[in-house]
Amino acid sequence: MRYLVAISLSWLAAACGDLDVKSVRSPQVVPTALLGEWSGTWTSANASAATTSGDVLVRVQAFEDQPIVQVQFDHPCVEPRVYELVLSGESIALRADGVVVLAASLAGEGQLLGTFQCPADLGTWSATRQRDLPVVLDLGGSWQAELAVIGAPVRAFDLSLVQSVRSGFVQLDGLLDLGDLWPLPVMVEGPVQFVGEEFQFALRTVVGSSPDVLLTAVGERLTLRVDVGMFQVVGASALPFNQGIFRMQRAAD
Repeated sequence: MRYLVAISLSWLAAACGDLDVKSVRSPQVVPTALLGEWSGTWTSANASAATTSGDVLVRVQAFEDQPIVQVQFDHPCVEPRVYELVLSGESIALRADGVVVLAASLAGEGQLLGTFQCPADLGTWSATRQRDLPVVLDLGGSWQAELAVIGAPVRAFDLSLVQSVRSGFVQLDGLLDLGDLWPLPVMVEGPVQFVGEEFQFALRTVVGSSPDVLLTAVGERLTLRVDVGMFQVVGASALPFNQGIFRMQRAAD
């Protein structure tokens, strides 16, 4: 059985950028042998090409058996567009409109060997497993927070979060309870990234809900705490402020 998961593909060149992505869920788990960080190079079969080699970086993690995949492929021919990553057994393939652009299989322990093709080039690539990647932290649960606004007393608010993987990225969905500032819980959503000993998130009101707010912050993995976050009101709102600073701590289980 195969499954398709969306990936982000970025370039090490100046024109780098994230791709649009899509995914299809499957009950199959991520092959353990593919987990981790892989680095290597690609080599063009066209000796007269302007660039005949470049870097490759692949990171594969999982959360609740769903893949979290990032790929960097330093080649000008691989265009920003929608891609699908197909994991089947111990092989990996990146497809565009059903056409395989990148493909590789495990060739012995800790080694990926593969091929690539794009409209202007084709060739081979390989990558060696470099290291384990950290277990993806689950930020789901109840968080207690305080909001500081210039000229107003500090106010408490609550945030309940659920974490999942969508389109190959870790996402948070939540209910923001602003207490007496707003009569109903506000639905928010957004991505979260884990970098070293920190996590970073950006949560915005779900389309169709109000008020339209944006919460951005960097927190500590070890303590599950945010010391300084930015609370912004987007556009016109009945809230009595435009921005503030918040801190929050996940409540004990």
